[in-house]
Amino acid sequence: VHMIKQNTNLKGGILAAWVAVGTVMLVRGIRRDRQSSTAATTDKLLEKVKEEARDKAGEVRSSTSFTDRLKVIIKIICPGLKTKETWFIVFLSVLLVSRTVLSVYIAEMVE
Repeated sequence: VHMIKQNTNLKGGILAAWVAVGTVMLVRGIRRDRQSSTAATTDKLLEKVKEEARDKAGEVRSSTSFTDRLKVIIKIICPGLKTKETWFIVFLSVLLVSRTVLSVYIAEMVE
């Protein structure tokens, strides 16, 4: 009976050490991701777009808006109209809309 308790304590200690190591690794990963996050990348690209716009227009809004960030992200995802990525997104969008329309149509038929 005494050996069973020691074995259980050993398993609990190993589990606690495993959780501690995992937590440390998770915290380090989160810190590293914050340093190189997508938001930071889009902010840099947004600043580049603003500088180009300043060269053209002279003055640009100072506040960043959702649409500005969305435009930068879309430029990353779809670099041009003739790229396969753009057409893949268009194809998936058409499939999604058609699935929704068919779901609504079938739901109306059932009622």
